[in-house]
Amino acid sequence: MKRMLAAALLAGVLAVPAMAQNRPAPRAAAPKASAPPASTLTNGQFAVETDETNYNLNNGDFDMPHHVHFTRPGTDVTGDRAHGNTRNDTITITGHVILHQTGAVNSLGAGAQKVTSEEPSMLTTDELQVDGRAKTYTALGNVHWSQGGKRLSADHGILNELTHQLNLQGNVHIEQNQQSMDADRVDYDTQTEDGKAYGSPVISRLPVGAPGPDVTPPPTPKPKKGLQKLL
Repeated sequence: MKRMLAAALLAGVLAVPAMAQNRPAPRAAAPKASAPPASTLTNGQFAVETDETNYNLNNGDFDMPHHVHFTRPGTDVTGDRAHGNTRNDTITITGHVILHQTGAVNSLGAGAQKVTSEEPSMLTTDELQVDGRAKTYTALGNVHWSQGGKRLSADHGILNELTHQLNLQGNVHIEQNQQSMDADRVDYDTQTEDGKAYGSPVISRLPVGAPGPDVTPPPTPKPKKGLQKLL
């Protein structure tokens, strides 16, 4: 009898793993989607972050076919793609380019107050060419710049940080302090605030002053009856 019970218990123990083997294995958890690995290219003058970089170690050429994030002190730029050369300190960013800058920039217009670094500016354009050695920014196509109450647009423009020269060409439009100007070309010194506008014609609009107080003299009062008797 005891042998029969022991045999039955042994059969039951052996049957458990056999049943477990017949059960379907649990499904593995789906792998979580991970962001594509990011790569950062830097040369000491600027840094560019993206998810794919084609780089030539021999001549310094690079190409980034996807979204890029370009940074240098005081400047932050994003765009759809980029290419350039690390040895020449050059980069061209194209497609929905947005540039934020926090450096001190002079205002547009003689006698206007300086703009401090606490008032950032934003530039949007189709293409932005940056030359790190020459310290120039060249914006091509649908150029729009804003800072505080100032607005500027043109077909293309070049800013030279070394000479402080801003050159705008093609359908130039400038607005500041309720004043505006339209011209074919504008050359402007961001340090001295001296500028020249060229066009045929150059159109400037000044704000219309508010009407002053009524200066019409009041009517002469009629003499009182007592005075009429004396006269």
